[in-house]
Amino acid sequence: MKFRPILFFLLLLAGISACYEIDPYVPDPDTIYTPGKRITPRMEKELAASASLYLELGTLVVLNLEHFNTPSGDLGPDTDSNGTDAIRYLVEDTSYFVFIPEETTDYVVRFWDEAMDSMYFSAYNTSEKITVRLAPGKYVMRFSSMLAFGADTANVQPLFIQPDLELGSKAGSELKYWYMMCRTLECVKCDLKELDFSGMYLVNADLERADLSEANLDGADLKGAQALYSDFSDASMKAADIRGANLSFGLLRNVNLTDADLGYAILNAVDLSGARLYGANFCLATKNGWIIENVKSDTTTLCFP
Repeated sequence: MKFRPILFFLLLLAGISACYEIDPYVPDPDTIYTPGKRITPRMEKELAASASLYLELGTLVVLNLEHFNTPSGDLGPDTDSNGTDAIRYLVEDTSYFVFIPEETTDYVVRFWDEAMDSMYFSAYNTSEKITVRLAPGKYVMRFSSMLAFGADTANVQPLFIQPDLELGSKAGSELKYWYMMCRTLECVKCDLKELDFSGMYLVNADLERADLSEANLDGADLKGAQALYSDFSDASMKAADIRGANLSFGLLRNVNLTDADLGYAILNAVDLSGARLYGANFCLATKNGWIIENVKSDTTTLCFP
């Protein structure tokens, strides 16, 4: 049989394209605890804006825990005293709250009744599951930083209080058990749709397979973040620092990356269809197999395509 170089070349191209096929991953909505209903995720700034906002126990919450003794001029919207953040909960039916702390932390978690008369648990540097029985009523979970202002350059600890998807799924249809965990700079497979992360410190965050569609990440610091297979469709990431982040296989359709810095980012097989790239920097980024149909760019878009 004669060797056909053109046929061989076409087969080689097909093989390379297959290596970068977009995974049709869609993050599961948070329906573990209330079937058929999405529990709206919340940011600390929302809790700070309304003292009357009480959450369901299964609500995903993002806190920006400031170090203690933070100067007032450096404080953002806050839910408690300097160095402490709080989440208020409303329990309508007798429930079991199962909390899985981080093994190593720079903060203490305490769970109280609203009047602060009874403390149900305190957790620090332990990964042991804590189970408490809660009667109907109002409760508050407080996170207190163990770091003083100036201990590092961030001066905050971004905390993701989130449902434990693995344990929650094992609970089946038993609605009386709420499995929650807290992780620093980690929210894998999370529903973060439409949340406001503008200006937030998310350096080296693990956001793999998260749904960040329509989120506001303007000016966010995402250096070194791991967000493989994540959905940033229709998100705003203007002037975001995304240097060295790995967004491979992600959906970034119609994302606004105006003036964003993606130097050294890993963008293998990302779908940037319809994205706004004015002023964006792609210098030294890895861009194998990316999709850049109908993007909006001009001479200010660096190292593109």
